[in-house]
Amino acid sequence: MRKPLWLALALALGATLWVALQDDEGTVEAVKSSGASASPAAARAGVAAPVRASALAASTASAAIRPARDLARDIAAWKQREPIGLKPESELRAWGASRPPPPPEVKVVQLAPPPPQAPRFPHAWVGRFNDMAVVTGPQTTWVLAEGQVIEGQWRVEHIRDRQMQLIYLPLNQAQTVAMQTP
Repeated sequence: MRKPLWLALALALGATLWVALQDDEGTVEAVKSSGASASPAAARAGVAAPVRASALAASTASAAIRPARDLARDIAAWKQREPIGLKPESELRAWGASRPPPPPEVKVVQLAPPPPQAPRFPHAWVGRFNDMAVVTGPQTTWVLAEGQVIEGQWRVEHIRDRQMQLIYLPLNQAQTVAMQTP
């Protein structure tokens, strides 16, 4: 830093120490912002009247006592308030342990059973021979033409390029079967 700044800092520090070490002799001068003196005698002399530090401390203490008095008054008013009426048992249950809500009602709706469905065709269509289909099962193999019946349950309706339409005879329901690729 520059010398003038160090010098200014040292002077400010010295002035602060000098003011702090001065003996105040227990007096504090009260100065009003309006310019009027504190006492009529001091007003005639043109000097501010000295006020003892103990008097200043007493006025500060009375200012601290004032909120304590207000607090005491408020507590007394609170104690004299009208008591709150007790709530009925049904309203108090909300604050205590509660039972779980009842389970929702299960509405049993009687639906008509679904209509029976034809089972999946139990055999595999593995190939074609002229206008006939080659169908194989777990134990036998058939070469079928349109209109033929397999095991008394399936009738071949149509044979197309890679699709065959069958009728499940007990329910008279149609199914389409695709030729399986090897």
